[in-house]
Amino acid sequence: MPDLAMSYRELLRDQVGPSLRRCGFTGSSGRWTLRDPTSGDVAVVQAQGSRGNSAEEVTFFVNLAVVPQPWWRYMVDLYAHSGEPKEYHGVWRDRLKRLGPEPVGRDEWRFTDAISAHAVGAQVADLLTTTGVPLVRRYLDRSTVLDYLRTRDTSRLSGGEPLAVVLSDAGPSPELDTVLETLVASLTPDSSLALQRKVERLLDWTVANAAR
Repeated sequence: MPDLAMSYRELLRDQVGPSLRRCGFTGSSGRWTLRDPTSGDVAVVQAQGSRGNSAEEVTFFVNLAVVPQPWWRYMVDLYAHSGEPKEYHGVWRDRLKRLGPEPVGRDEWRFTDAISAHAVGAQVADLLTTTGVPLVRRYLDRSTVLDYLRTRDTSRLSGGEPLAVVLSDAGPSPELDTVLETLVASLTPDSSLALQRKVERLLDWTVANAAR
């Protein structure tokens, strides 16, 4: 029986990793990063194996993300995150998808033996070079990621929090004030104490960061 776990590791090590390193990424073991030298923002490409993998078939995903430097500092300061940014820390996240008309399953990569693993690895490596890396580089641009965050619902903490944090890196601004005021106004007498405290900590952190 083929060792598909070994084929998966080889696919990442010998095909995906080298293609990303040629694009300026560093890393290994299924996680690679690219840091913008000016802003310090980090792009992350991270492979994620399916929980349903078996000795007969392996399915995995290639996650893409951008973690702005102020957002990571905020995660460290307020949520005690440590180490290096992971894909799930991203304020912008996506998955590498195959080109084609099919609406479902384009972000799933599957193989059943060493031959199909090598073919999938070649496809992933090529698509990262032509599509995935240019996409994450686009969102490494601070103005682009801010434009994306502005499209989210800033009356909810999940939308307003990252926008306020990233905006605060450029100092005080009317836009930052508006985002914070919107979040405060969204609190009601029924809002949980935990949510109220999160908004309070966000206010304190962003005001202090904007004043740096």
